[in-house]
Amino acid sequence: MALLSPVGSAAMSAVVRENLLDNANLIVVNAVPGADVLRKPGHARLFHVRASDRDQYARMLEHGRTLGVSTVHVLHQDLPIGVQGLAALKELAPGFGYKTIEGSQAQHNDDSLAAAAKATQAAAPQSVIVIGSPRFMADAVKQLREAGYGRSIMALSYLSAPLLVKAAGEAAARGVGIAQTFPNPNGRGLPLQAEFQATMARFAPEAKPYTAFQLEGYLSARVLVEALRRAKGSGPEALADALHAAGELDFGGFRLNFSKGNTGSQWVEMSVVDATGKLRY
Repeated sequence: MALLSPVGSAAMSAVVRENLLDNANLIVVNAVPGADVLRKPGHARLFHVRASDRDQYARMLEHGRTLGVSTVHVLHQDLPIGVQGLAALKELAPGFGYKTIEGSQAQHNDDSLAAAAKATQAAAPQSVIVIGSPRFMADAVKQLREAGYGRSIMALSYLSAPLLVKAAGEAAARGVGIAQTFPNPNGRGLPLQAEFQATMARFAPEAKPYTAFQLEGYLSARVLVEALRRAKGSGPEALADALHAAGELDFGGFRLNFSKGNTGSQWVEMSVVDATGKLRY
């Protein structure tokens, strides 16, 4: 009936580009990442639970302005998520008071990343945004710090704090801002968090501390179950119609709405890695 949270900008771009969903007897719930290539034009059977990468970039630029940042450089991977990320940031920049945003592209190997990090350091920006696969972003932070860059670094939500600390070390990771498209999975302020934690304690008691990716998978599954409950028939069209007709879906304080399209959320907040290597929301 559905494919839950497939991962990879290159693979999912090919799925959309080659119209594979036209003949697939299923819907896709929550493709990862949230790149524009999967949303514009996207596909009628492709639904997005997480906010888009564009939403994350807008939040990063807004966050930078609150910190007094006026110059931003982008270190990005040579993948669709990276190339389109730089383009999106350039397009968004004037709306947040930035004159221009430059970028350095790198392949995911030490030599290419080191060269891009040195070029970024030479540009002397007040903040750097790293874009790419999770491991690419972690290695990019490591190379930037080794190149002598000591100012603000921000990354997309796909980068986890444990991976960053493992790749770059606690000292390099400290202070890195990471966008978040879901609430703190270990928090206690929302009914969603309590429901998620109770479910994890029952089915995966060894999984603590919980990660945003686990919460994302949990929410994706709940979206599919809600569609199955509401569907008036079988097949992908019935599931898609059910989601569009549902209006606002409130999952314990985290709300999704597919009535106007296939993207359910625009929620983005910033977190920061503290001195112990943990995220502070």
